[in-house]
Amino acid sequence: MSININYSKTASKNLITGVKKVYDIIKRTIGPKGDNVIISPSLQITNDGLEIAKTITLSNEFENIGARLVAKLAEDVKEEAFDGSKQAIILLANILFKAEKYINRGYDIDRLINSFSNIQNIINEYFTQQTIETTNTNESQKVLSSNNTTNNNNVLQLNSGAITYQMLSDFNSQKTILENPIVLLLNDNRDLPQILNSISTPTLLMSSSYTDENISLMNKFLAHSDHKVVATLLNENNISTLAKFCNFENKNGNLVGQVDRVIVSSNRTTLINNLNSNEIFNNSLYQFNAQNNNLINNTNVILGEGIGLLQLQEYLQTQKLLSYDDLARNIISGALDMPYLLILDNAGIVSQSMQPYDFQQNKFVTREKFTIYDSIDVIKTVLNLVIDYLPIFLRRNIIINTI
Repeated sequence: MSININYSKTASKNLITGVKKVYDIIKRTIGPKGDNVIISPSLQITNDGLEIAKTITLSNEFENIGARLVAKLAEDVKEEAFDGSKQAIILLANILFKAEKYINRGYDIDRLINSFSNIQNIINEYFTQQTIETTNTNESQKVLSSNNTTNNNNVLQLNSGAITYQMLSDFNSQKTILENPIVLLLNDNRDLPQILNSISTPTLLMSSSYTDENISLMNKFLAHSDHKVVATLLNENNISTLAKFCNFENKNGNLVGQVDRVIVSSNRTTLINNLNSNEIFNNSLYQFNAQNNNLINNTNVILGEGIGLLQLQEYLQTQKLLSYDDLARNIISGALDMPYLLILDNAGIVSQSMQPYDFQQNKFVTREKFTIYDSIDVIKTVLNLVIDYLPIFLRRNIIINTI
């Protein structure tokens, strides 16, 4: 085995070039109208930021290292927050592009990196202030689920959708419709083989995570079964919402519910039920994830679709900072509007002075009437990990490659 050690400044710059090439793909996929990506030769159709980033291989050795680091960031974000990988890549890229310009003009890298850490502390303080505590159950449901009632049907929308294209029944619309399905919350994915063997009706599987082995197992099941199974991610916000929506019973260590209809798209799951009660039925639901015991009364949410980042941007601009802290603030702040602008651009919508566009209402609205929410914990995790990754790209690196 030989080892190639590279100290060159060009190699370090190529890391950021690799970031840009991943970013140029990811930016076209963000938002409800973002593009899907077809991964060859498997012909996997996906809109998942992590899956896309993991498949990108660049011919230039050092650019490829940059791309792999981006995929590692996306993986870290998804592992900690279950969501936000696209926002992380977009924010990382735009912060790096801006920071690189100042470094090329002679600004001190170490001082700038230290100031990024100072801005990170300000951001974390902001999110602490923004924590929303709702003691009213109905208010909590309104915030989390965007519920509405039509023809006596309760409609619940969750911001998580199909994981693999094999689970889609309509490739043109990228949707699957399940009639009278069982909704199964998985406590332990190790039980998945037994669960699949016992399925005799359309089933919506919901879990906080799936391994590649899980996905492969489900795809094999779909290839040999007449029963439709769709798997979606269940994040902490959705747990409390589901508790209000349908009655779950514990069965063989898993929680089982029944609804009238499920519509799953690549980025959203819609459940329709005739239940007329919003009562919380079963405390055992919280055994699914012990850390979410207080979600009903302590719900941390922020405006979604990039609007929450615009609010953070406005807050940062009110801070009185000097020297490198001021520069670091402007660099980070200048990147925070990019997710929202890209979401609009992918939908062919022209921004109206940063007024929120609500894709559920299909129109520009005031922030008070905006109905799409994200978890504060997700956005906070994204920003913290992005800032933690900045020194890797901005400092001059010694790159060791084993051949």
